Amino acid sequence: MKLSLRLARLGYGAFALFAALLFFLGLFRPVMSNAERVAAGVLLFCPTGAFALWGLSAFISRWKTRRAVIFLAVLCLAVKLLWVLTVRVAPAVDYKTFYDTAAALAERGRISSRYAALFPHIMGYALFLSGLFRMFGKGVEVAILANVVISTLSMLLIFYICDKIASRRAAVAAALLWTGYPAQTMFNMFVLSEPLYSLMLLLIWAAVVYVEGRMDFRHQGILVAAGVILPLMLALLNMLRPIALVQLLAFLIYAALGLRKNRGVKRARLFAVALSVLICYFSFGAMTSAYLTERLGENPATLPGYNIYVGFNPISRGTWNQEDSARLFQYSARPGWDAGRTQRQMLQDALNRLRGEKGELPSLLLDKFLILLGDDSAAVFYAGDAIPQPRMAAILSNVFYYSMVLLALVGAVKAMREKSISPLLMISLFGLGLTAAQLLVEVAGRYHYSISLSLLITAACAFGKNTKDNDSYSHKTDHSTKLC
Repeated sequence: MKLSLRLARLGYGAFALFAALLFFLGLFRPVMSNAERVAAGVLLFCPTGAFALWGLSAFISRWKTRRAVIFLAVLCLAVKLLWVLTVRVAPAVDYKTFYDTAAALAERGRISSRYAALFPHIMGYALFLSGLFRMFGKGVEVAILANVVISTLSMLLIFYICDKIASRRAAVAAALLWTGYPAQTMFNMFVLSEPLYSLMLLLIWAAVVYVEGRMDFRHQGILVAAGVILPLMLALLNMLRPIALVQLLAFLIYAALGLRKNRGVKRARLFAVALSVLICYFSFGAMTSAYLTERLGENPATLPGYNIYVGFNPISRGTWNQEDSARLFQYSARPGWDAGRTQRQMLQDALNRLRGEKGELPSLLLDKFLILLGDDSAAVFYAGDAIPQPRMAAILSNVFYYSMVLLALVGAVKAMREKSISPLLMISLFGLGLTAAQLLVEVAGRYHYSISLSLLITAACAFGKNTKDNDSYSHKTDHSTKLC
């Protein structure tokens, strides 16, 4: 058990180091504009904002659960809805691809798209959106309002997760942080998959939290269901964004430490659930690939060769560029080449590029780290002139973001001091793992959307105890706090 706690603390320590590096490198080697004003804003806003959040979360956490949850849900819905009704943006570039693919699927049920076959995660979100289009029409407003609802559901899941792994005050703080998060609010006005796959990720985390407290003999059915439902959710997550393997590894590491911590029957049950998740994950992955093949009329690619090739481009610093994109479509247009062969060739090209650019690698990875995580104003950039005062909006987005990063550092250090292994470790490992994975492929500012969930939840844990003595974490029954 002592070794498990040491390893868990090492995981929290790694996340604390990650947050510290992001904070200091992001502010002192900035990729964002107006970095001096952002730094000044953080110095002013973070202490006052944290103090206000501390008091407000303490006040609301004393309410009955139903009242607190309803208030927070209505507040979140109102904030997100007000923004999308005030600021409108027509779909363009990637967002138009999502919209057009969903519209075509709503009309015909199947499409023939080499681009979707090359990047099959497009199909996951487009299939979801096509279902909404069939029910409510093909207006852009349908996708935008869906984002608002998804964001509100995400807030409820964040509340549940923090309530169980930390405290009621932490849950309220997390809900308020999510509600006030400028970048997340602004991204809702686009036709994009980030809100949906982040909701699926939160569902997985909530399921792990739920199952973790039900390892006794009274919940055999729940454990059996978890061994099937968890990998199914991971497969669905992979359809929306190919990040499920990172979450699977984070879960398995957390489960392995739990195996060392527990003894006897509980250890055996945890091992059975983890093994079932591992086996079923690959089975469900094959099923979703077959389903996409039926909808596309050709096998979707299974390797991100192109993304790796772009990720090691020293000239573009790992970001999208026209030359690499042209190479992809040149291969794709060759007679007899399908999406899979195209991506395999791009992977070979990526390996050749990597061999020739080894000297550039350290500086390239540092630049990619900052491009990925150093600027939280991507939504402002994509919106163009649609947002009034875009410069101020970008500054406010980054002030909030870096304040949250600083609070995440505090939350991670606090978790290191606790003598427990909670699902917060899995959430932290996911943030670290996805960052490492993204450094191997193409990067863009919006790709840290789901990493922000790890930062936000860890930041919220700075506002509440994260120990097994906490009633929420130990799953003690408190009839006064039941939702129903």
